[in-house]
Amino acid sequence: MKRFAFSLVLLLLAGCAREATLDTTSMETVGKSIGAMGKRLSEDDQKKLAMDVTLKSIGSVMAQANSGNSKPDLTPALKDWHGLTAKEILAKSPAAAMPAMPDLPDFKAQEEATQKSLEQSEWWKDMQKRKAEREAKQAEK
Repeated sequence: MKRFAFSLVLLLLAGCAREATLDTTSMETVGKSIGAMGKRLSEDDQKKLAMDVTLKSIGSVMAQANSGNSKPDLTPALKDWHGLTAKEILAKSPAAAMPAMPDLPDFKAQEEATQKSLEQSEWWKDMQKRKAEREAKQAEK
């Protein structure tokens, strides 16, 4: 009896250790399985997996949208990935060769630095002086 209980516990633990796979039976299962697969991936690999799914399904989604379908279905496009793990999908996809996706730059900081640099330039000072002279002439009229 102890051996049976021990074997059952080992069997259950082995089942829990399996990697999540993509289930393309419905849109709901696609979403759930992608979420489950993403939990074990690094942030870069999560981005690559999202890119893979997008690239793989975009043609199908566009065709469905053009035919008037307001709720496109990803399952036909992803059917050949059914049962694959995230690692298997990433290994066979074009995104696997892509470098890590960089974070978006801080455009506000760049804009402020450019504005400050511009304000310090002689050209900017000359333009501001000319603008003030024009405004003074118009005020005199």
